[in-house]
Amino acid sequence: MTLLYSSALLRALALALAVSPAIADVSFRILHFNDVHGRVEPASRFQSPCSGEDLESGACFGGFAKIATVIKRERASGDVLVLDAGDQFLGTIWTTVYMGKATSSFQNALEVDAMCLGNHEFDFGPGVLGTYLDRLNFPVVDANIDASAEPELDGKIVNSVKVEVAGTTVGIVGFITPETPFLSMPGDNVVFLENLTTVVQDEIDKLKGEGVAIIIGLSHIGFPVDVELMSTLSGLGVVVGGHTHTKLEGDEYPTIVADKDGNDVAVVQAFWATNLVGLLDVTFSDEGVLLSAEGAPAILGDNATDTETFVEDDQDMLDLIGMYKGDVEAFRNLVVGESAVFLDGERQNVRNKETNLGSMICDAMVWYIKNTTSFEENFGRLEACLTNGGGIRASIDEGPVTFEEVVTVLPFGNVLSVVKLTPPMLYEALENGVRQWEEGSAEGEFPQVGGMKFTFCEENPDGARVDSVEVFDGGAFVPISRDADEPAVNVVVNNFIAGGGDKYTVLQEGEQVFPLGPPMDNALQDYITAFSPVAPGTEGRIQNICLSG
Repeated sequence: MTLLYSSALLRALALALAVSPAIADVSFRILHFNDVHGRVEPASRFQSPCSGEDLESGACFGGFAKIATVIKRERASGDVLVLDAGDQFLGTIWTTVYMGKATSSFQNALEVDAMCLGNHEFDFGPGVLGTYLDRLNFPVVDANIDASAEPELDGKIVNSVKVEVAGTTVGIVGFITPETPFLSMPGDNVVFLENLTTVVQDEIDKLKGEGVAIIIGLSHIGFPVDVELMSTLSGLGVVVGGHTHTKLEGDEYPTIVADKDGNDVAVVQAFWATNLVGLLDVTFSDEGVLLSAEGAPAILGDNATDTETFVEDDQDMLDLIGMYKGDVEAFRNLVVGESAVFLDGERQNVRNKETNLGSMICDAMVWYIKNTTSFEENFGRLEACLTNGGGIRASIDEGPVTFEEVVTVLPFGNVLSVVKLTPPMLYEALENGVRQWEEGSAEGEFPQVGGMKFTFCEENPDGARVDSVEVFDGGAFVPISRDADEPAVNVVVNNFIAGGGDKYTVLQEGEQVFPLGPPMDNALQDYITAFSPVAPGTEGRIQNICLSG
């Protein structure tokens, strides 16, 4: 009797399975942002602090209060995953004053599900980063960081995390640019694994082995590298990225590429400075294959008359921001001088060509060392300057210049350093600055200079692009030969590139004459005060002699 009952039960179960549908596809919305760079409050179209006129006219964008509005709205209407693709640090007075303390509070209030680190999270060193990570109440994922030898960071960064969304488990694997040691200051104890294909695939396979079907990459390696990397991996359905400040519009969002197995992967990024929040609707099969991905970034506009882009500020977030504003306000409105012209610090420009702001910063660096130290009495003439365009982070409008604007332009806390370079070393440094140049590129090592001129041609092979160099000496520019056996030149730089940052490793070979001088932002601030109103122009310091058109 028992046997007959069991057989009947088995037949019934078999029939039920035969007529039941397969496990349902899984759909949810991903909200994502990247490269906030301290834009806690709305910023102008130049990513500098909003003036009163900007605020009145609604000409500002972004800020945490608008992000909070979008996240609350989306969470109320469906299944949502909130991801942060790194570079919260550096860019405004907010990170200069608080070094992540305020930022962590704002991120926690947004209830971020996961974050990967950006290279700029390391700009204040492992100690500051470790304190910041301690304050976060969500996981930070980066599979290619080994911080086990760094006590400040050990155990605070994980390779991946599992989160629940839409009734299913989703795996999130993080990865950061392996070039971080050249771009920031992580110290000697943090290892950045370079073979992303191996590292990321190993973590995907681990999650798959634990029964996780749907896996998302959270990346800070840059959009072009994300796209290229996907062809070497299997098992990711979406990559949410940062680092290159890429603005994807229309059919570009999302960008669909094929993985190693020919399956679709949606690659997205959401510009920078909280101008946008990405909204990506995805559907996965029960096996974790991406079936569909569509959406568009939401513009976080401040113009109430533009119904398509206007986003109200969330009051809860405004109240939280208000708790931290006292120390910021004490600095931000201090007027240090005036500019009679627009000072061009636009990312695309300072990383491609001479700009008036880049030139003025270099002039300020030389002037400050000459006028506030006894350098020339002890070490000889100083006329030349070289600084990386990637260190210039914003423009300044014509009119009064505030302390906050200066810090927004130069947010890294770098100090001035002087290195003595032989002519071949100087050529090699400039070669590094233009080694990746191509029209429309935006590489951070591109140099802004003072007290010197140089020409280059991007059509020449790497290492032979610089055609000529002239250094100011005794009231005139004097040509310097690439291989000439001439006296070494004192060049003021920032301590970041003096230490080999942005691959200026040749600067480490020069004599470190004045390794840790005064702060770079102090030099610019005092220069503007001394020469106000400033009105720098461009003077042909950098010329691409082969540029077509």
